[in-house]
Order: sequence, then C-alpha cells, then structure tokens
Amino acid sequence: MKVSTLLFLLKEWKTNHFSNNFGTKYSPDEKLIERLIHITKDYFKKIDSQDGPYEPNVSEKYVPRKIEVEFLSVLKEQRCLQLTGISFCGKSEMAKYLADHFHQEGYIYKRALPTFW
Repeated sequence: MKVSTLLFLLKEWKTNHFSNNFGTKYSPDEKLIERLIHITKDYFKKIDSQDGPYEPNVSEKYVPRKIEVEFLSVLKEQRCLQLTGISFCGKSEMAKYLADHFHQEGYIYKRALPTFW
C-alpha cells in the first residue's frame, strides 16, 4: 500500500474523529482502525527489508577531535548520546565517525529513515 493511501486514511480518520456537531464524538469504525494498523505494519516491514547492509560513510575531510574518545566512552556506558550544535558544525559527520567506530567493532549499522508523518 502506498504512503499516500496511508496518509489519506489518517486524514479521513482525523477529519471524522469529531463530528460537525461538537457535542457528539465520532466513533471510528473498527475496520478502519484495523486497516490503518495493517498498512502501518506493512510500511515498516518494507522499510526494514530495504535497509541494509550499509556502512557509515565518513567524509574524507572529517578531522577527528579529542572529544570523540569521551563520546565513545559515554556511548559504551550509557548507550545514548545527544549531539547538539549550530548548523554545519559537524554533528552528522561526528555521528557517522562514531557509528563507523562501532561498525568496525562488529556492530550492525542501520540508517534512520525519514518518517512520512
């Protein structure tokens, strides 16, 4: 099922969620909800089937800094790291560099795909 179909069904449900009479709530059809769930599951299965195997693509121009060692340590201990900064300061390239480090240690690399919401 196409993403446009899913978006249409979501808009249809949202439009009809409350009736034009503000005092009466619309009760969504059970079959509509089942269809939305089924289409959503199919969409995410499709994403998973198309995703892999990939390797982090670190730019040749990336210059490692000393802070990466600390970031790697945090990731190993906490399994989470938030990179923040102004536009074009190198957040994405640093993330690729860190991902490449773990990929070389045998971790599986998966891309984060944009959502359609």
